[in-house]
Amino acid sequence: MGTTDHKPLSELPHRFRERLAALRTRWRDYRDECRETPGIARHRPLLKIGALILVVLAAILGVRWLTSWITPGGSASLADQRTPTATLYVACTNPGCRTFFTTLQPMDFKNWPLKCAGCGALAVYRATQCPTCRHWHGLAPGGPVGCPFCAEKTQQAEPFPTSRATPHHSDDDEDPWR
Repeated sequence: MGTTDHKPLSELPHRFRERLAALRTRWRDYRDECRETPGIARHRPLLKIGALILVVLAAILGVRWLTSWITPGGSASLADQRTPTATLYVACTNPGCRTFFTTLQPMDFKNWPLKCAGCGALAVYRATQCPTCRHWHGLAPGGPVGCPFCAEKTQQAEPFPTSRATPHHSDDDEDPWR
């Protein structure tokens, strides 16, 4: 049965100092050994792994440099430039038309309303999408806030109230002693 030499962790700094002090002599011995047999460095696994890491790192940096040289500026240069126009979602507020479209306008555009491409009226304002029916509708200032498509469906679904003459009952009709 073999005995193993277990040294406590408190001796670890002392062993490190001893190895550090012997590093200069170990390096000298390694250089002398390499001079005597020049191919010995290729057989050391630690040197092979270190050389492999350096080659892979150089390849990654080379590919990165090559792609940055080939591609035009990347996305950072595109984000720095201000766009002169904005894409606006607009819709006609004319109840007979209600056309929805997009338009390109300057960033400082404030000349509302626009002319409708469908009916030709000056009734085109910014549009919003109804969360219920998913139709786009215009939001005219001072106009109705809700969706006109949903309002039409609700109005068509409700029957018109009929005016029936109901007989008038007095309070005495519901008394039990009568």
